[in-house]
Amino acid sequence: MEDQKRASVWKPAFQYGVLAGIILIVIAIVYYVAGQQQHWSSGIISYLALLVVIVYGLKIYRDELLEGYIKYGRALGFGVLVSLIAGIISGLYTFAFFKYINPEIMQELIIETEQSILEKTPGISERELETAMSFTKFFINPYFFFVSSLFSTTFFGTIFSLIVATVFKKDKPLEMAE
Repeated sequence: MEDQKRASVWKPAFQYGVLAGIILIVIAIVYYVAGQQQHWSSGIISYLALLVVIVYGLKIYRDELLEGYIKYGRALGFGVLVSLIAGIISGLYTFAFFKYINPEIMQELIIETEQSILEKTPGISERELETAMSFTKFFINPYFFFVSSLFSTTFFGTIFSLIVATVFKKDKPLEMAE
């Protein structure tokens, strides 16, 4: 128990959270450069990368800093912290991308949405279209994208952590705990 108290979760979780955040940014940049930033596989690859970092980081944390033992709660907390930090970093990148790097893409998204609405509901009135577009514009902004990225990364990372913590938890035998 003393070893678990001495080996703080904050530093390793921060390190692996930063690593995961950087990997998520690299994945986003690769898809952007390839002109596929809205491709369905980008999300799957990003979440798989997050999962791999959580698994790898938790294994290192448990085996090297906690002498091979970790309680479920600490393992879960580690994964959630990694996800939160990765979410903040990838969210900041997303914000910067839409606010400064390529703000034109938001206008393109708004135009695409309007065209899609017109195609799917050809009898839509001007007032209904205006209402739908004002609602769309509320969600297509850098601030919303930041919050969305932060929330989704943390949410899915927490789901992954619930599972991974179950697999990686390993309590010390009673004779060793004393």
